[in-house]
Amino acid sequence: MVEPEPDGEGELLYVGSILFRLRKLGARGPFISAKNGLGIIYLSIRRESIEIWAAGPFGPLARLFGVHLDFLPQETTFARDAVGWLNTPLFRRDVIRLMGIDRAKRTPRAVELAITPEDADLDRLEDALRSSGARPSL
Repeated sequence: MVEPEPDGEGELLYVGSILFRLRKLGARGPFISAKNGLGIIYLSIRRESIEIWAAGPFGPLARLFGVHLDFLPQETTFARDAVGWLNTPLFRRDVIRLMGIDRAKRTPRAVELAITPEDADLDRLEDALRSSGARPSL
């Protein structure tokens, strides 16, 4: 499969299809899975931005429903974790938790994502986040 070239300027440090779950930053509630019907969700990382977007026939519709996020790497932290369905061990998988301010909306919002690359290469994702200027969480 050929991955789409994301919009944006600057050196592309990472692009790949992902699975991700989302919740409001600081919330104790469960992560909510993000879906794109018949399409794929992609993550791109540059020194200027960390962006998540939907591709495929329903990509524009998915964008209307919130499957488009944009972070400044310098304001973003990350950590490795394992996250399951509704905060239970069920369907638990290794993830990179990304914490930051989503600036894709008219009103920025603080969110936390649990990201799993489709290729399961967390090391490559973590290296790209470090190279972009995102900071490991303590």
